[in-house]
Amino acid sequence: MVSLCFSSIPIVFYSCFSDYIKGDSAYLFVQKLASKPTLNQETIRNFILKALSQKGDPVESLKIFKVDEGKVKGVDGQPYALVDFGYQINTEAGFLISRRAVASLTTVGEANDIQGLIAVTTDLRWGSKTRAGLEAKLRTTAESFRVYRLNSGIFAAGTGRKKVEEATTPAAAQP
Repeated sequence: MVSLCFSSIPIVFYSCFSDYIKGDSAYLFVQKLASKPTLNQETIRNFILKALSQKGDPVESLKIFKVDEGKVKGVDGQPYALVDFGYQINTEAGFLISRRAVASLTTVGEANDIQGLIAVTTDLRWGSKTRAGLEAKLRTTAESFRVYRLNSGIFAAGTGRKKVEEATTPAAAQP
């Protein structure tokens, strides 16, 4: 279980693999937009391209195979879009490497953000007939991704550091 906190929004996912050397990775990407996003095909494609190209590697031939909306829902009923896709990256050495991925995307909170978890591996390590057979593990990781907007406690809007200090300062020491 991995827990992160981004702008007072806790983010949780289960990661059951990690071999970066062999091309496996799962990472969070958050994109701010000008207006409240809807998870349509164009928005999803643009989000994925931005997430994949953040390190500067050119992305070639992005293909979205399937978008499954409604299979996964958050605690408050917010929808998640599960996206199966493939692409090639053009490495600095000039090689094209085929990769397969599954992403889980949602929009939580009042901000104009899309939050997403992208779980990726190489084509060779994706399928169930390969020794690694990572498709099921990547899918489990993406399906477990949750973003929560907490409206109470130390994460309540506008409370910030003062609330944390009050919660951690002994009662006798408070003015």
